[in-house]
Amino acid sequence: MIAQDHLYIVVKSTKNELRLKDGNTWTGKRAGAREVVLFFEDRVWSPEDLPTGFDLNKSVVISFEGDIIRFFRFDKMSGGYYMRIPAE
Repeated sequence: MIAQDHLYIVVKSTKNELRLKDGNTWTGKRAGAREVVLFFEDRVWSPEDLPTGFDLNKSVVISFEGDIIRFFRFDKMSGGYYMRIPAE
């Protein structure tokens, strides 16, 4: 599922997971655990570790909320959500 041209939200996984266009994967907590991350400058950041020069207008916020994964793109002022698909 796509949140941005170079960011894919994995909805069928045993972990909170994102895939980047360059083939790298970010893996977070177990699926179903609540977690918020920000995608900025082609990297995934936790809210506690944002870099100097962080600009929310150039970011995507991804919120893993149990069975729902929400995202918001500040550059487009739009967002949405995906339902998680249980991994087998």
